[in-house]
Amino acid sequence: MILIDRNAKINGLYATILFMSMGAIGAWVAVLGPSVGFSGSIPFLPDEYNVLFARWVFGCGALISFMMSAYAIRTLLKPRA
Repeated sequence: MILIDRNAKINGLYATILFMSMGAIGAWVAVLGPSVGFSGSIPFLPDEYNVLFARWVFGCGALISFMMSAYAIRTLLKPRA
């Protein structure tokens, strides 16, 4: 962080909140998002495959965000020397 010490515990808390919120939004889009908003980006494929591909991409991004938040929680709970 810019204004906070590099080893402050609040950095882990901010990272956890940020990554959990990004993961929750990505998971919502992957599971419950309406397919009307997805536009096809791969030519010569039907729209159903493009929507499925978009949901997989959002789901993988949500999974990565949740893994990063788990790491942030681990650094938050780690005792400081």
